[in-house]
Amino acid sequence: MSQYSSPDHGPQQPANRPHRPLPLPAPGLWLPAPDADPVAKRERAYATASALLAAGRDDPGLAAELVRLDETLGLDALRELWAEPEEDGLPAALWSLYLLRAWLTRQSAEAARIYRSGRGHAPVADAVSGVPETPTAEDLAAVGDAVVTTALRGDPPAAMERAAAVHRVVACGRFAVSEVGDDEEARKHEARLAEGNLRAAARLETAAAAWRAGAHPGAATGPEDADGAGAPRP
Repeated sequence: MSQYSSPDHGPQQPANRPHRPLPLPAPGLWLPAPDADPVAKRERAYATASALLAAGRDDPGLAAELVRLDETLGLDALRELWAEPEEDGLPAALWSLYLLRAWLTRQSAEAARIYRSGRGHAPVADAVSGVPETPTAEDLAAVGDAVVTTALRGDPPAAMERAAAVHRVVACGRFAVSEVGDDEEARKHEARLAEGNLRAAARLETAAAAWRAGAHPGAATGPEDADGAGAPRP
């Protein structure tokens, strides 16, 4: 996860129009210090998250590239950039979407197995997730791409709600797995991950509800305006 390659962050526009780069950190070169100014860090998180959504919405070609930001920029950089300041604010929601995509694409076979185990226990969430009836590894990887694409193409709350639904079905699958088998530590580990999935789902649902209510997360001005731990770990 620490090896990054640099994407072209400039919007794909006609040749007679200049490219405007996104205000994202240079891949692998920028990580804020642990004691960085929290106000500046918060402003940077919201500015880059809002700029990313605007760029994806305005340029379909660029959106197709930005879907893979967890690969091109790297999960470490995205975590440092967006995992704070508010766990249910826009930056953290985007971090959760990319982290979920990373797990669904990099461990798609495991994701499909766990998802199949949980779908019968969460029928409502299963319907929202949009996962095929008998999901394959390829299906789950495609869902990861689709969730992030939905956010980038102009419907962040729908992406958050769909990701939350996936988390809830995966949580049910992990709980089901934790109830069988002879390895006590493995069972406890799955149960802990399931609880994390549920926390991630709740935060994404809160962020989606705030967006739909008109409380645009990117417009927040202080920590009082907005609660990746718990996402499946890739």
